[in-house]
Amino acid sequence: MALFKEAFAASLLALALSCADRAGAAAASADGPAPESAQDIDSLQGELAKLMDELTPGLQQLSGMKDSYAAHRNLKKSAAERARLLADIRPRIDKFVELEEEFNKLRQTQDTMKLVAAVGSMMGGRGIPTGAGNDLAASQTRMNFSRDLRSFREGAWTTIANEETAFKAAEKTYKMQQLWIVATSILLSLLALAVGFAFWRSRARSATIIAGAQPAPAAALTGPSLAQPSLAPGMVIGGTYRVEREIGRGGMGLVLEATDLALHRKVAIKRMRDELTQAQKELDMFLAEARLVAALKHPNLVEIYSISKDAGQVLLIFEFVNGQPLSKFVEGGRRISLRSTKGVLRQVAAALDYAHSHKIIHRDLKPANIMITPEGVAKVMDFGIAHQARVTVAKLTRTEAWGTPPYMAPEQELGVVSRQSDIFSLGVMLYEMLVGRLPYGGPNFLAQKQEMLYAPPSHAASGLSPALDAVVKKALQADPRNRYACAADMIAALEPVPEISTTQTRK
Repeated sequence: MALFKEAFAASLLALALSCADRAGAAAASADGPAPESAQDIDSLQGELAKLMDELTPGLQQLSGMKDSYAAHRNLKKSAAERARLLADIRPRIDKFVELEEEFNKLRQTQDTMKLVAAVGSMMGGRGIPTGAGNDLAASQTRMNFSRDLRSFREGAWTTIANEETAFKAAEKTYKMQQLWIVATSILLSLLALAVGFAFWRSRARSATIIAGAQPAPAAALTGPSLAQPSLAPGMVIGGTYRVEREIGRGGMGLVLEATDLALHRKVAIKRMRDELTQAQKELDMFLAEARLVAALKHPNLVEIYSISKDAGQVLLIFEFVNGQPLSKFVEGGRRISLRSTKGVLRQVAAALDYAHSHKIIHRDLKPANIMITPEGVAKVMDFGIAHQARVTVAKLTRTEAWGTPPYMAPEQELGVVSRQSDIFSLGVMLYEMLVGRLPYGGPNFLAQKQEMLYAPPSHAASGLSPALDAVVKKALQADPRNRYACAADMIAALEPVPEISTTQTRK
């Protein structure tokens, strides 16, 4: 029996020494000698934690800038601010990567040496060394910190890469706009010259007639003319829809209010982005998706009346909803009562389950895509087609098909969608409506969602029942298999939650 113990201990020692050799070789390859004391590795850990705190505000600002480039009229100012921000972030990221590598090497070396010491103590008959339990706990803590470092680094790189893609796309658009302004100025100048020349010839002919001479033959004036603005108010599309006014512009294109002259009703017309007409295959895919959505008929869905191409433009004719998007009610951190929240989400859930039963997923569910009428009716719009439009434009312009990260399920950010992805978005909306802010603030949304790093609603805002926490927790599960099977199940869990206070003061 004693021989067996000695042989087992010798095997452990050989394994530990082999690990120590590898850790020592890795440490020796670093610049300069590697510190071995706990104080050295604790110092590195503190420096890395400080770097993360310093980098986080800049990364959040960079992520916010990404979403605003398309709306900026003065991109030069944004470019200067962006360059200043990146000049501050990139050296810190490089230093972070260097310190992270040094921390991991020290951690592996220190843990291996403690293993060698423990095996040596056991072989010497002294048993497990005093403090071995504390060493194991410290090793586990450092390993968890190492994982946090990797997650932060990957999130930082993703934020920088996504921002660069968005900036390049906005820069390209900005340059095209500048070229368009120059071309328009040239056309206007030529038109002015043509009008001036025509006026001069007219005056010359008048002078000739007064003098009693025969007028010279009139020369035909040819030249550029200003095109009428496309889909301007008063225009009639397809002999049926008279354009009244522009409602807004978004990622899908231009939105107009119009009158159906045949049925005497208001409609909304969405003129899709010009990129959709550039490739027939992608256009056919988008129109196929739009036709599937147009077949859906539900009181809580914005109906698509027709789909057409007019003068090379892709037009979607929608039901006109007199109301405001839900995003207007929650902007500025405003909270909605639990009773009203239940009333809105009950209708949204009914629309979701109906569409899911027809195998159609929204993919971009958020407050901006839900209209609320003055009577309190909620109507979900852009079911699936907004996502398909982004994908089509992204293929043609070689840019990223952006979604809305705060509302997207974690698997959706990785390219996988299911009806549980819409359930996750519904859970985010529930949280935002009641708490007054989003559960995940970024910039590394994916890591936060996968680790479920959010404050429970009853902790994040006053006046909310702890029973609400369980509903939100199940809706925001990182694994879609652990979420509610359907939207109706989530609403059924929400219905009995009491509204214990009506205060709107946040903790």
